[in-house]
This record gives sequence, structure tokens and C-alpha cells, in this order.
Amino acid sequence: MTQMIAMKLRECLVDNYKSGCLTVAGLLLTALVIAWPVHWLYAQEVTNERLRIVSWNIRTLSEPARVFDDQLLRTSDQLAKLSQFALKLDGDVYALQEVGSLSALAQIFPLAEFDICISGQYFQLHPELGYVDDAKCFSSGPLPGTPKSAANAWQFPAFAVKRRRSSALAVTDYRQIGVMHRDTRDNQVRPTRWGLILNLSLDGGNLQVINLHLKSRCRGHPWQRRKFDEHCGTFARQARELSYLRNRLLSRSIVVGDFNRPMDREDKFAEWFVRSTKLRHLPLQGAEACALAQARGYTQTFDHVLIGNGIQEWDATVKFAAPVKVVEEVDQDKAVTFGDHCPIVLDVERAR
Repeated sequence: MTQMIAMKLRECLVDNYKSGCLTVAGLLLTALVIAWPVHWLYAQEVTNERLRIVSWNIRTLSEPARVFDDQLLRTSDQLAKLSQFALKLDGDVYALQEVGSLSALAQIFPLAEFDICISGQYFQLHPELGYVDDAKCFSSGPLPGTPKSAANAWQFPAFAVKRRRSSALAVTDYRQIGVMHRDTRDNQVRPTRWGLILNLSLDGGNLQVINLHLKSRCRGHPWQRRKFDEHCGTFARQARELSYLRNRLLSRSIVVGDFNRPMDREDKFAEWFVRSTKLRHLPLQGAEACALAQARGYTQTFDHVLIGNGIQEWDATVKFAAPVKVVEEVDQDKAVTFGDHCPIVLDVERAR
């Protein structure tokens, strides 16, 4: 029955309210979607037990416009290498940061194999694309790039979800962390990135994956020093909104992404975040394998995984996913084409 209702809702939303949608279930579910924007894509039975989640700051992935004026756009050959690299990671769900173009993302994650979802902020800042500003998933193309009228691209969180006979998939925005920030470089006020929430219907319950990319340039500083630093002030306002994240968490919740700061014992933000959300911070394995971070001059990890109580009943391991030999497939000075940092892999399996 649940599958029939989900499929009927998809027909109502995707197929322009075709006849037969105005059933009691259709009316109730349509009213729910209007009250709480969410994009449903498909519903099928779950058979697989292992789920691999990859968190990956892919670094200013855009076309044809640049995010920054001095940014080098990736060539088709580099996009092909990224696609091969993604295939080696063998993920079921890719939580991506710094995506500026759907068309570029589809060259890495082909729509024949993946569903691609992106923040509604992408459509809010590019209204000429003609979509409402809610998170949306795509299962077919062609997908739009940055509009030609845009002077620059922006950065957004996104998901690429491998097509499996295992889940019902829905996305919604976490808009609250999109606080306004005055950029000290040009004195312009811009919103920070929204979060993106993915809900998967798995055998025995739902799984929620929350993709975050927090404010940069506050790393290494006390995050509460908002009176003295514009960037840390913005980070502090995001943190205030994150304190309410606990109200949106499911029992089986996983928070991943680029926090733009380490979360070690000396970092008061890590202690506060864990206490506020009741999540558990998982340590990363294999940091020495991250040649990409070394090439970029990073000595600490800014990408993190936190899990809810329901996930703690499962086996969960997290590790870096970029061994040196993979990064050396390109010239060392071009290692940035793989991303801003090394991807990290979370394997979640049912405890036996």
C-alpha cells in the first residue's frame, strides 16, 4: 500500500496531475508536500544490507561559468577521470559539496546509473532556469549548466544516488543554515550554503543523510569570536541554527560534509555540536593516505561523519578514500581536479 501511494504521488507531481490522482490518499499526500516541500523520486523494495556513503568536496565543479574568476574549468578529459575515480569509490550515495552545475555533475555521475539531487538554492539563485526554489532530483537529462546570463556560478550541496532496487528517495532543503554573510573581499552580502537532506526508505525503517558545507575561513579560531571576525561571526550564526537540527533528526540519521574546521578534542565546537545534537562523531581511518590534502597543504581533516542512535546499532566504519596511487594518475600540480579534500567513505552494515 505504501508503495502504491508513493507511486501515485510521483504521478501527481511529475506527470502534471494526471487523471486518477484525486483520491483521498492523493489529496492527503499532495497537501503534505505543499506544506513541506520534498521531492519524491521512486519507491521500491529493499534487499541490500550494506550502504556505502561517500562525502566528497569536489571543488568548484561548474560549467560554463566559473565560481571564482581565477578558477580553471575542468576539461572533458578531467571530468572523465573524475567519473572513473567515482566508480572506484563504489558508493551507493555520494554527498557532494561545491557543485555549481548540474550538467557538469551528470558527466561524472551518468543519469543512466544515478539519480542526481541538488539544493533548491541552485534554483533560487538561478531563477532563469524556471524551477521553484526547492530541492529537486533528476533521473533523466539533459541537465542545465549555469545560465549564460550568470556572471559567476555558485556552490551548492548535492547528492548522486546509485539506482538500486532498495529505496524510496526524497530530498528537502535545510535552509536555516543559509545565513547572510558580508564578504570582506568585495563587501557584498550573500547567503551561505543551505544544507540538503536525503531520506531513504530502507528495509526495517528510514535512513536520513544530511549534507552540510559550513562557512569557511574560521578554522583554527574560536568559533564564538563573532564580535572580532566576520567569518567566525557567520559561522557562529550557522551554529546557532544547527542547534535546532536535533528537531529534524530521525533515529537513523547520518550527518556528513565539509565542516571547514577540525573536530578534535581541543575544538569546543565539536564538543558543543555533539552535545546539542546527541550525535556520535566517528573517527576517520587512513589519514596518511590523503595525498590530495597534502598537495593542497592541509594537515587536518575538515570532513566529518556523525551518526544517530539508530545507526549505532549497525556496524559503521569511516575511512579516507584517496590512496596516493589514485591521485598520482594526474600531474601533482593538477591534483586539485579531484576535489578540495579527499573523499571519505562510510560503510554502514547491519550488525550480525
